[in-house]
Amino acid sequence: MKYKLLVSGISCIALLLSGCGGGSDGGSAGGDSPSTPLITPEPLKDINILLEGSEVYPGLRLLVGSADGFSDHEYTMNQRYSDSGITVETGSTVEVEGDLIESLAISTTASESEAYLKLVANKSMDLSEFESSGAFVLLMKVGLATYVDNTVDWNDIVGQFNLFSMQTNLGTSDGEGNVIDYVNRANMFFHQTKMQEIQTNGEWNAVLIPVSCLVNNTDTRGDFDIAQVDEILRLDMRNGATDYELASVALIKEAELGSDPQSLCHFSYAPIDSLL
Repeated sequence: MKYKLLVSGISCIALLLSGCGGGSDGGSAGGDSPSTPLITPEPLKDINILLEGSEVYPGLRLLVGSADGFSDHEYTMNQRYSDSGITVETGSTVEVEGDLIESLAISTTASESEAYLKLVANKSMDLSEFESSGAFVLLMKVGLATYVDNTVDWNDIVGQFNLFSMQTNLGTSDGEGNVIDYVNRANMFFHQTKMQEIQTNGEWNAVLIPVSCLVNNTDTRGDFDIAQVDEILRLDMRNGATDYELASVALIKEAELGSDPQSLCHFSYAPIDSLL
């Protein structure tokens, strides 16, 4: 797969993605046993396609679930998974420079406080070289994004806003012998109105998330070690019912984020048809 992405909010920056590298709050659940033996993730390159459709980078797993028990379900090609908070199934296809990508269709009901999709490594990965200039790029289309204004202050966002995050599994204890790995999470919170903006344009969009935005917003309750990342990326919808399609997730080492990448930390996006 090969396509160019010009991302709004970054002055005429082109990201060229080419080639594929192959083939919660409340604690982490063991989830379903994987159907194949776990393998060590492949070494990361400058450009990495972590997810395309429901196919993942070697050594990663795609897990989905919701606050309905915080169970982690390993999702594979052409499955349908549903619980009280989320449904995941095969979505529509999107054409990018002649390549057809079959997306995932994710529907969250908002009946649970969280509904998540995450890419998890079988073995901790060192993302240090991606911290300063790296970025995730998601190809996404939003069909529904509901929101009820609860007048929550922007400074009181934990548990009230959607988030992108990375996480380490360092075994942090709550002082009573319980492991609470979710405190070892680097977060970037965002408001449901951002999803509504993408819904309004009705198109497939390239969403840019600088790695530094997550790392610089690490939860102060715990510690985050970017050299020991287990959850490479988590998309957690907790701000209203949302239907969206996700075609791919890429991790790019040099994303030319400009002089102030923090200015992009509510994430940037642009319709892909305008970028090719």
